Amino acid sequence: MKNKRFLRLIGAALAVMVLFCGCGTREEAKEKLEQGQEELQPEPPLTLTYLGQAAFELNYMVKILMDPYSPSLGYGTIATEADLVTVSHNHFDHDYVEGGGPNAVTLYGVDRDSGDWNRIVHHFAGLNIYTVGTYHDDREGAWLGKNSIFVVETAILRLAHLGDLGHLLGEEEKELLGSIDILLIPVGGHYTLPPDKALQLIEELAPAVAIPMHYRSEHFPERNLGTLADFLNLELPFPVIHQGHTVQFEAGTLPQSTEIWVMSYRQPER
Repeated sequence: MKNKRFLRLIGAALAVMVLFCGCGTREEAKEKLEQGQEELQPEPPLTLTYLGQAAFELNYMVKILMDPYSPSLGYGTIATEADLVTVSHNHFDHDYVEGGGPNAVTLYGVDRDSGDWNRIVHHFAGLNIYTVGTYHDDREGAWLGKNSIFVVETAILRLAHLGDLGHLLGEEEKELLGSIDILLIPVGGHYTLPPDKALQLIEELAPAVAIPMHYRSEHFPERNLGTLADFLNLELPFPVIHQGHTVQFEAGTLPQSTEIWVMSYRQPER
């Protein structure tokens, strides 16, 4: 198993060397792609699978498990062989790091002992990963503590997992996020942004794709949470596209203006 992972990481590193050779910054690479310049090597696709609540598997030559939930939540037990696990904050529905397997590297956005932010800047197999410190509520953490947004950046694409964000973002936080292509945003309210504020944030950040998460569902019937329908029944100024539990993103194929992609979720097999 370890040899298999080692070979996968070596292959990823070699692919990244080819991908990034001569591309300069992410903005330069993106501009070249938009202009159709031949010297830019095509970027591997980024694949995203929704597991329910705020848990996603991200595949881009390596596998990242984001905000895995406890088996007690109701969706099942996550059991995968990840290379990296990210945890936005240390609540049971976001920090089941065992789900990533024994060899995964774990990045905690909030320190488990102090409850303070971990300022993460991590380079991993061609990905730039960093955090932006926020709060789990609109009281500067006085109720639910702190939260970290995880940003995952490829040569072309930038994805932001907002975790359990509980407030709108200030200008400094938005500047740290940068231009977001794929936004994973909680919409169930109560513990996070209420649906109308979630919509406001989507309008402010203007991602190519916004994917709702963290809402009441059949497998997690938490009464304090709003449903996905509560969010979708707002007057949405964006088209809503219903997707399966797995979607693939490729540079140059994203929508030109914001779309909301509603993903079904794939329950763990056990």
